[in-house]
Amino acid sequence: MQRRSRRVYRGLGVVVSVVLGGCAQGLAVPDGVLPDDDVQDVDAKPVDADPDAKPVDGETDAAPVDVEADAGLDPDAAPLDAPPLDAGPMCRAPQVVCAGVCVDTSHDDAHCGACDVACAAGTACSDGACLTTCGTGAARCGPAPGVCVDLQADPAHCGACGMACSAGQVCTAGACAIPCAPGRAICVVGGAMTCVDPQTDGAHCGACGAACPAGQVCTAGVCGCPAGQAPCGGACVSLATDRAHCGSCGNACAAAMSCAGGACVCPAGQALCGGACVSLATDRAHCGACGNACAASATCAGGACSCAATTCDTGFSGSGTFGDSGFTCLRTYSFNVVAGRTYTISTCASYTGDPYLVVSGACSCSNDDSCSLGSSCTCTATATGVARICASSFGSASASWSYTVTSTNGGCCR
Repeated sequence: MQRRSRRVYRGLGVVVSVVLGGCAQGLAVPDGVLPDDDVQDVDAKPVDADPDAKPVDGETDAAPVDVEADAGLDPDAAPLDAPPLDAGPMCRAPQVVCAGVCVDTSHDDAHCGACDVACAAGTACSDGACLTTCGTGAARCGPAPGVCVDLQADPAHCGACGMACSAGQVCTAGACAIPCAPGRAICVVGGAMTCVDPQTDGAHCGACGAACPAGQVCTAGVCGCPAGQAPCGGACVSLATDRAHCGSCGNACAAAMSCAGGACVCPAGQALCGGACVSLATDRAHCGACGNACAASATCAGGACSCAATTCDTGFSGSGTFGDSGFTCLRTYSFNVVAGRTYTISTCASYTGDPYLVVSGACSCSNDDSCSLGSSCTCTATATGVARICASSFGSASASWSYTVTSTNGGCCR
């Protein structure tokens, strides 16, 4: 019975070793006989041991239980060795034991995807695959390990991996565009990308879409007025020719005047007199020159005053005694003269006694007996102004007179 029990236990040990052999800390059953007090025959009844009993040499009537055969094992095979008690560390998922340490094969460069699968230089382990490592500003595109590209400039990956530009286009700032010459920029014109010069393009001055105001031009990327013009009142004007801004902003020329060379000028044949443009050839107030006014009865023709009548003044009448030949003015009279004009002052048509005449001022002459005892003299005005008549008598004689002033050239008095 003892032999049978040992055999049963040995068979159970083999089964336990098979079941638990894969566990790192499984219990191994060594080949051999365990102490008798740990074994019981499941088929035997309790029996008191007889110290004097002889060993049983023969088999009992009951067939022995062959556990190895029942478990499908070869009873004559060598016993299975149990794994060592120290089988390595226990790792938490998703880590596994590689080279005696716990590693995460999804991100470990030395064990990428599996133990001992090392990533090459320039690559790193990501999700269990070795991928190319890209620097700042670059992105990884393509199948593993991938290539590093600049999404801002790569025409095969413009803006995103796989976004290829069309033939003839370049990738600029992550967008496909047509290539432009140096110094030019790509701007949308009429819905299409076009190369423009932001230094001179008035619709894209300095930047795309930055249009200059009407009348301004783009110079060196800045909107401004064309050469020779200045901004006045929100518009570019020529200070040399603009009547409202002649010479400077806000300096407006008078009516009928034009702006030439930055100065207000009158039309040809006219002159600026008293803030207005006048014709010196026909203007009675400025006949021939500014301020040269013709007489009330005169007209201005060809720059000269012209009168229909030659008599300028009459009625310079009077009488007196002892004029002392002009040293004493018995009466005085005044009349206007124009420089260069000739005037005749006479009392020959009406006088008594012995009148004496003296003319002074802008026109001067004197006479005693021009017509019998009557007086008359002629003078040319040296300036435009006033002439004075001194009506006198010869010596101590008495006289009466009626002087008349006439113009002897041009027929104009004043």
